[in-house]
This record gives sequence, structure tokens and C-alpha cells, in this order.
Amino acid sequence: MIQRLCTESAEGRNDKNDDVVRLQDVIVYALRRMAYGALHRHAQGEATPEADDVMAAALYATRPDASVDVPALQRLLRDIVLAQKRVNPNLDCEADSCSQTVAATLALLKQDAPSADELNANRDIRSAMLILLALARKTAGARFQAASLGRRDGEVDDFLYSALTAGIPPQYFETQWEGIPDNYDENGTHGRSRNLDEWVELLLQGGRMALKTLEMADEAAADMYGTPQPTPVSLGHRPGRALLVSGGDMRTLHEVLEQTVKADIAVYTHGGLLKAHAYPRLRSYPHLAGHIGEPGPEGLAHFPGPVLFTAGASIGQSCGDAFFTSEGYPADNGSPGDEAAMKNLAQAMPGFSDEIFGGEITTGFGRKTLRAVAPQVADALRAGTLRHVFVLDACAADWSEGAYFPEFLQLTPPDTLILDLTGGSCRMADKSLGAAGGLPRLMHADLFAAAGFGPALAEALGSSRVPLTWLFSGASAVSGLLALLTADIGSVAFGPDLPDVVTPDLWAALGRRHAILRLGSPADDIKSLLN
Repeated sequence: MIQRLCTESAEGRNDKNDDVVRLQDVIVYALRRMAYGALHRHAQGEATPEADDVMAAALYATRPDASVDVPALQRLLRDIVLAQKRVNPNLDCEADSCSQTVAATLALLKQDAPSADELNANRDIRSAMLILLALARKTAGARFQAASLGRRDGEVDDFLYSALTAGIPPQYFETQWEGIPDNYDENGTHGRSRNLDEWVELLLQGGRMALKTLEMADEAAADMYGTPQPTPVSLGHRPGRALLVSGGDMRTLHEVLEQTVKADIAVYTHGGLLKAHAYPRLRSYPHLAGHIGEPGPEGLAHFPGPVLFTAGASIGQSCGDAFFTSEGYPADNGSPGDEAAMKNLAQAMPGFSDEIFGGEITTGFGRKTLRAVAPQVADALRAGTLRHVFVLDACAADWSEGAYFPEFLQLTPPDTLILDLTGGSCRMADKSLGAAGGLPRLMHADLFAAAGFGPALAEALGSSRVPLTWLFSGASAVSGLLALLTADIGSVAFGPDLPDVVTPDLWAALGRRHAILRLGSPADDIKSLLN
């Protein structure tokens, strides 16, 4: 379901107001409470599918840049309260009245929720707990996308619940868990204490589960929309009415395309939906017009039509009659949405008055495509026409003018390939870097596709020592780092700055499992990595 969005700007995390941030924190705590009950039910061989869907959607909606507003979060909190009743019959409210107890539950949660220091006084362990939560949010996003296309996996749900309970003994929730046997979790897999190396192992397990979930989402999308193929995508616009869809929810994009198929409205994508153009079923819509690649969320205020933020979008300071969101509003909740209002607004707004050819960007280098070109890359490496492959995963700030990665990209030699994992959001996405080894030098892929490319290249070369380097930067890339460390193919580098959330001792513990190079200056790093 689509609703109007208005997030007032205020000081705080990602320009969101204090009510949104507080509600997100409360939802995480509520999910931690529910997780013990769900795991107990699962251990008894009982399924909790409705609660699992609520958990994944709510957890994903707590990421700092989520495209959610206060009403959406209140709705999610209500759903959690109802789900808690389903997984724990001892919760003190009747199913019919739980939806009326949200205010009381909210007050209770705010009062009871422990601070980060109370969860663990050790700063290194707190660091690991926060990183695991961030990794779980990313995994919940992929799980949400897969579920929207009909795919689910109980192992993934158990991991998400376990991530929510890790390091948090049930005593924090003892008033809610009467009736759970004393020997529950007797193996100590959930709330038990761990040393730092054990936490690193748990983080790496989370990385493996993240890749499994990405595979599930990838297969679900291919089954629904066809196997993605390398596809040139326009970065310009054409005259006429326009509507923009941002984020990563291809199901919602598909619904918008269906709703506007006869409306003479051009639909543009933004952010992670660049990949949608590579899927044959979505590409078949003639009014899927192109991709608006560079503007951040605030820049979209100048788009001459409605903007729809779907799951995976970053809203920034997005407020106004032309902004809509689908995140946090399930399509089957029985409430009327603003789909018609958005479509009518698109027809009423001026749209584009001119035509601009802004170049093209090629997307669609999915797992199958990259695996298929691995022998070609291996041949070019043997022939000396190609020297190295760089895989870049960095947050948007690292692509701003004067930042590390634009300079790095410009300085890479012509006999190197670059896989960009930023979803086409990098500031040089529209730049042509030519070709090397018969392939475009700059290819836009995703983490799952890149993770499969490393082993495929090693197989084609007949060696696990491959000239491939993964470069990560920013707190949001830590999850990708953990996923790729499990592949153990190529060298890994992070920087130039280390995110505050990761303590030096935790970095050292990760380094004991896999060497992680520290980035410094682009010129020196390229020279070092190529030698």
C-alpha cells in the first residue's frame, strides 16, 4: 500500500525527527522480546509464519535511512504486539484487545528498554552486538524482498531471531516469559556470554547467512521477472508527465508500472532500482523510461512529478505533497491507500518539458552473467591484457566530490576492471571508462553476484590466488565485508577511515581471521595493490 510521506527535518540521525528514531529503537527492543518466544516455538517444531513476516518487515524498517514515518512505525509496533501474543500465550493481553494496548506497550517498552551500556559493559562486545544488528537489518531487507515474491526460509528467520537475542539473556524480559522451561536454551546459543573471538565467529556466520538470503531473493526475482541481462539504461529524461520510484522493492515498482500502463506517465527509477531495468518482464514496459542516478533524497524535491520511496530507499529530509512511501504499509492491511492520489498527482504535475540525453549506464551483471564471463576474464589475465579486478562497496558519502573513491576510480589503470556494488549511486556511474579484456571496465553488480564471481574466477584460473581486491568503506559496508570474508577469495581492504561502530580490538579480532588491508591515499593504494 502507498501512503503520503512527510518526515519533518530535525537534528538527529539521518535528519529524521526524534519520534521516528525513538520508535525505531522501541521496535528493536520489542522484537528482541518476541524473538525468545519465537525461537522457543521453533524449537518445539511449531511454525510462526505471520510473526516471522512481521519481524522481518519491522527489523528492516529500523535501519537509520528507512523510508518510514511515525504512522508506519506505530502500525508495525501494533503488529509486533499482536505477533507477541501468537508466539507467547502468556503475554498479558487478549488477542482482540492487543491492538488497543499499543500506547501502554510503548510506555512499558520505553521504561524497560535497557541502554547499550546495560546490555554489555564491554565496548568491544557492544560493538559486535551493534554490527550484528546492522547485519541482521540488511539480511531482513533481502528476506523481505524474497518474501514479497513468495520465497521464505526458516533457517533465515531463525538467524534473524538469534541475532536479536545474541548477548541478551532472557532475564531482561523475565516478566514476559513465564512458562518457558528453565532448561530452554540449555546449549547457550542465544543469550549466553561470548568472548570477542566467539563474537567474530558469530558475525562471520551472519555473513554467510546474508549471502544465503541474497541468493533466495535473487532466485525469487529471476523466477518472477526473468533472468537479468546486461542492459543499457538511459540517465536522461524525455518530455511528458513523470513519476519516480526509489529504493529496491521491485514488486512495488511492478505494481506502479501496471497502474500507469495506460496513463501516459513515464516511470523513472532511482537508487537500488537501477537493477530493475535488467529484468525482461519489467523492461518490457515501454514507459519504464530511465534512471535518475545522482541526486540524493533531497535533490529529488526538484523532480517534476511524484516520488515514491519503497523499501530500501533513503528518505533524508523528504517532506511534501509529492512524496509517498510504501514501506511499513503492507498491501493487505485492509486500509485505503494513496495509489490513486499519486497517479492523479503525476497527471496534474508539469513533468519534463524537454528531452535530455544524460548518457547511459549498463546494469544487469547478475550472478549468472558474471560467472559466464569469468573464463573470459581469466583468459585476459593470462594474456596480459587485463591486470586486476577491483570490487568497490562504499556508502554514498564516499563518492562525494573530493572523497576517496572518485579519485580512486579515475586513477585505476586502463587494464583493470571495476565492479561497483553501490547500486549505480556512485557519482561516476555515468562515466565511460572504456573496455578491458573485451568487457566494460566499469560494471554495476550486487553483492551476491560479486560474491559468486570470485570463486568462478578462481575456478577459471585454476588457483585460489586471484588478482582481485574487495574495497569497502563506511559503516554500511561492514555487512558486505563480513559476507565477503566468508568467501575467502582475493584480498580485502577497508578505509580510508574506519567506522566508529567498530572498535580497534574488534578490527584486530577480524584481522586474525582474514587479513584486512587499510586504505590510505588512492594513488599509493593502487600502486600497492597492483604490485
